[in-house]
Amino acid sequence: MKKKVLSAFIVIMLVLQSFSFNTMTVFSKAGEFEAAPISGLTGFNGLKTVVNSKGVAAAINNSGAIAVCDNLSAASWRFITNEKDIVLRDIIVSNDEFIAVGELDDKRAALVMQSKDGIHWSEKTIDYFRFFTICETNGEFFLTGRNNISEYCMFKTKDFKTYTKLIFPDKALVKKYAPETLDSNHLMNDEAFFWPINMTYFNGSYVVSGYVPHTPYELEGIILTSSDLKTWKVGATSDLCMSNIVQGKDRLIVYGSNAESAYLSDSGALGGGSGAKYPTSMYITTDGKKFTKCNIEFNTGAGGFSKITYCNGIFFGIGYKTLGTSPDGIKWSKEDSEVNWQFAGYGNGQYCAIGTKTNGQGEIAIAQSSDGKRWESLGYNGDITQLNVAGEAIYSSGYFLSSGGTSVSKDLINWKSNIGAQNESYVFSLFDGSRYIAVSRQRVLSSGDGEKWEVKADFGSRKDPFSQEVELQSIEFSGGTYILYGLKWGNGWELYAWISNDLMNWDARKINVSGIENTNSSLNGAVITVSGNKALLVYADQSADTAIVASAEDFINFNTVLNVREKGIWFNKPVCINGKWLFSSRSMYAEKVNDMLYISGDLVNFKKVALPVKSVSNIVEYKEYYAIVSNNTGDNKITLTKDFKKFESFKFPLSEPDPNLFKSGLNAFDARDNNRAFVIGDTFFVLGGKVFYTNNFKDWKTLQGLPPNNYLTASSGGKTAVVGGVGIMAIVK
Repeated sequence: MKKKVLSAFIVIMLVLQSFSFNTMTVFSKAGEFEAAPISGLTGFNGLKTVVNSKGVAAAINNSGAIAVCDNLSAASWRFITNEKDIVLRDIIVSNDEFIAVGELDDKRAALVMQSKDGIHWSEKTIDYFRFFTICETNGEFFLTGRNNISEYCMFKTKDFKTYTKLIFPDKALVKKYAPETLDSNHLMNDEAFFWPINMTYFNGSYVVSGYVPHTPYELEGIILTSSDLKTWKVGATSDLCMSNIVQGKDRLIVYGSNAESAYLSDSGALGGGSGAKYPTSMYITTDGKKFTKCNIEFNTGAGGFSKITYCNGIFFGIGYKTLGTSPDGIKWSKEDSEVNWQFAGYGNGQYCAIGTKTNGQGEIAIAQSSDGKRWESLGYNGDITQLNVAGEAIYSSGYFLSSGGTSVSKDLINWKSNIGAQNESYVFSLFDGSRYIAVSRQRVLSSGDGEKWEVKADFGSRKDPFSQEVELQSIEFSGGTYILYGLKWGNGWELYAWISNDLMNWDARKINVSGIENTNSSLNGAVITVSGNKALLVYADQSADTAIVASAEDFINFNTVLNVREKGIWFNKPVCINGKWLFSSRSMYAEKVNDMLYISGDLVNFKKVALPVKSVSNIVEYKEYYAIVSNNTGDNKITLTKDFKKFESFKFPLSEPDPNLFKSGLNAFDARDNNRAFVIGDTFFVLGGKVFYTNNFKDWKTLQGLPPNNYLTASSGGKTAVVGGVGIMAIVK
């Protein structure tokens, strides 16, 4: 497309270009796009949830999965998953049809998905673009997007077949608002400066909100207006990104949030002092042409509104430590509290707000009000999922949902969902011969069928799962005895074992290792495996460039059997297969050096074998082979060997874990204490951002029915298996 260079007038001309989508695919082939019931404990990490007039809810996450619920009273969801690498960013409902937008990542193509029932979806793509948001106004759909050279733009369409691309020429904007010189982080072209974010039609005017980047750290918010989508005027400017639009009965508010700035200032990350004021950037118009700034101010500890909705005739705003209501968007009744409010809505005669208390304990806070002025705090039961984005609290068919979440409530107090809380990360699992056992950082769960799970032990407060005095790392089983290994806070972090015969009553024992004082985090990074009556511990002290291997016959008291001196050495978790103890080592500093494998049959004599691969994460038994799984960046392999002399390697796909799950505090590729491969019959499975399987190590498929995740652990029970990750513990049959 040739760029248009226009003169810098106050009136900005708009370039229009029409085209059609390249392809259209209806997902109907078996195994390509399926709806599957949720089995077990399943997290979703949702981004946005919408409900149509029939009471059917659809939630998206930006990893490409969709959760659908057609029975809100049961809060029963099922997943729509896809073989393709899809990123979803927004979803709306139009005439009871669901429309989701994003990108087909492997092809770098913009994506539109549509469904009448939430189960069967069609796909349309356009190459070299990606879509961010979608809205419907004045009988047309408007989509914001970006091409592959970071030029931002907006599209309009009526039928999702033919599109008009609205390119905002920036010569006028650049001359008036951008600096004369830009650094290397900016694109010097006609289309790169104004970045549209939102659009609506009000009182005969189209209103577009967005911003112009000045530097990587400074920007200027812009409001543009037009009556015909051809001639545009600047309605207002701001020192904040003008990202949101909310429409009332006779007026429109365009606003940008500084809630994050207030949050950072409150935590000491920004200057300003306790007496600083942070005005929100809110502009009001009653005619769609002239905008008046609303000079509402917030204390440092109470940030600007991150979300404003219009419900029951008034504007309702929420943000960090504050919520407020206004009949006109100018005069606000504010209520400050120690809560980061994240969802706001109205239903069943009540305004409601949902958020997280700012005391660092992760506690959910819920408040309701009949008039928007006098607020009542409510307790709650159950898990409320997904409170990390600001959005609306949806009320439909007599039930409340949080946009982005999947928990459902009729009274704002009792919440339920068959999708688990996303902050529970299952780091290890095993099959003891009759049931599956799963371990999170603080809890032990069991299941006889991999679908219904029961908490057997809880080693920490549920208020803050990421700040505890106990951090469980693995569980072992031997002769009717369960052994948990992990860290316990004492004189610093200390390595501990917890021993039980029933999974409920645990005896805590401090680990003893000959020659090492177990105190002040001295054994952080040690991993232990149990087989029969023996336990093997491997530990590398990188600060001293030494590593030890130690064994124990009581699971507690370890004697060193091997010392290794090597710069940057790193040990993986041992395994015992057919009486052979195996564990690999890698060099953290020699990038071109492959891993080494240590082999022992008696834990006295160790044989060292050079492997043909790097970054080994697992060794599992497959038929008559040892299967070595390695996750070297860009070179993921399964290596088969019978005798550790001859090796045959096969590449396998690895979908990176959902980046939004890294808040779990887990390194996606640190597999030393996890089991990321398993076998059912002749089928071999590996874990990553998705679960892949093969019968010949050449043709790989994606396991359907599971959303993209950070899959951390798997255990096979013979004919079935379980896989676990961030908020998920599910059965594989």
